[in-house]
Amino acid sequence: MKINIEEAKEEFIRYTEKFNLEDGNIKRKQQHSLRVMKISNQLAKELELNEEQIQLATLIGLLHDIGRFKQYTEIGLGDNIEGFDHGDYGAKVLFEEGIIRKFIDTNEYDEIIRKAIKYIMYTPFFLHNYSVLWIYFFLY
Repeated sequence: MKINIEEAKEEFIRYTEKFNLEDGNIKRKQQHSLRVMKISNQLAKELELNEEQIQLATLIGLLHDIGRFKQYTEIGLGDNIEGFDHGDYGAKVLFEEGIIRKFIDTNEYDEIIRKAIKYIMYTPFFLHNYSVLWIYFFLY
């Protein structure tokens, strides 16, 4: 398996612990991302995807809001500020800052992950928790 979800989850927790978890927004986004990771994994299994696809969908679920942590702390913006694209910002955090390699060793899935994170903002709110999986299907 090219994606080690347990290692990615541990790295995600280490990454988010660099931020102030006493801040309700930060803690909420950390827990939200872990829930979306689980939901993406469950849906991928229900859809009988192969193991590689399940792992990729799970990783995308974990990372889908990665830009929110810096958004809250460094930029100082709350949720859904008009004109701020948190998906685009998340893709920049992952790929321009190079932290994607902390979550996955190979670059084989970079384009799929980048697009899934970048376009997360354009899914209907009520589908947000599931949208990483649908975006994944669209791109894969």
